[in-house]
Amino acid sequence: MLSILVPATSSRLTTLDSVKRELSIAGTSEDARLLAYIDQASAVIADYLGRPLGQETLRETLRLSASSEVIMLSRWPVASVSSVVEDGATLVATDYEIDRSFAYRLFDDERASWPAVKIAITYVAGYDLPHGVPAAIERAATQLVVAMNASRGRDPALRSESVEGVGSQSWLDPRNGGGPLPDGVVALLNPYREVIV
Repeated sequence: MLSILVPATSSRLTTLDSVKRELSIAGTSEDARLLAYIDQASAVIADYLGRPLGQETLRETLRLSASSEVIMLSRWPVASVSSVVEDGATLVATDYEIDRSFAYRLFDDERASWPAVKIAITYVAGYDLPHGVPAAIERAATQLVVAMNASRGRDPALRSESVEGVGSQSWLDPRNGGGPLPDGVVALLNPYREVIV
């Protein structure tokens, strides 16, 4: 069970200034629309990556029915751990280690199995948004906002259209691999995507 103790203060993966610089916009008349696009792009990216990205304080409680070599935490990257409680006993920092989203139990400074007990881990995970987000994620968010801005008022499934003579149209078919994210955005995000095993 995952509980959010302190929610993220922001979910925006890029800034209005970054987007306006990319679009060469100097005034403020389009700010509201661009901020809405930033919110939408940030939500789509968080969905694609499989987790919220803003830094939050969390408590994750697990009831292990069998011993386990590793516990995979629901959120990452882990910035800090406040406490690890194993069946009511609080562990000291030398009793465990965290590597990205994996929690390992230590005995005599060696990795060992977590016992089959109730374990509660309180930790801070995610990025301090928007400035603490990895550059690739920020770039992906900016590119997605630029794409949203360029396609406003158009049918999102229309791939191409030519007017010469009678005209022709080409439609995006999501069943054939077309998705909501441009390929360049996907390439930037894939290293940060949560893998479900």
